[in-house]
Amino acid sequence: MKIYLPITLTNDNCVVVRDKDTIRVYDQTPQQNNQYYSYTDYYINSHYLTNTGASQYNQYSTLPNCRNHNEFTNEEFFRNDYADICIIFAIMCVFIFLIPTKIFMRLFRRVRI
Repeated sequence: MKIYLPITLTNDNCVVVRDKDTIRVYDQTPQQNNQYYSYTDYYINSHYLTNTGASQYNQYSTLPNCRNHNEFTNEEFFRNDYADICIIFAIMCVFIFLIPTKIFMRLFRRVRI
């Protein structure tokens, strides 16, 4: 199964799964120590909130292992909050269409004489 990311990955990106809630996408693959690499964290269980920053790897830290790009997709169907979006959409349809239609029909119904 693929994991949804709200961006299109390029060959320069490096994707690292930090934990069950956070996916880090580096703008370019970290290859050297003592150099800053900018990244964006995607919090997948918090409706894909993002946090950007930069990190530096020194001689005592290890460079991240990038995941295969085929594991990720940017197709909306793979979002893990897709069911929440459908429920909210259904509730909005009731308030936007059904309730005003009922009010309109009651205001302008036929009067029988």
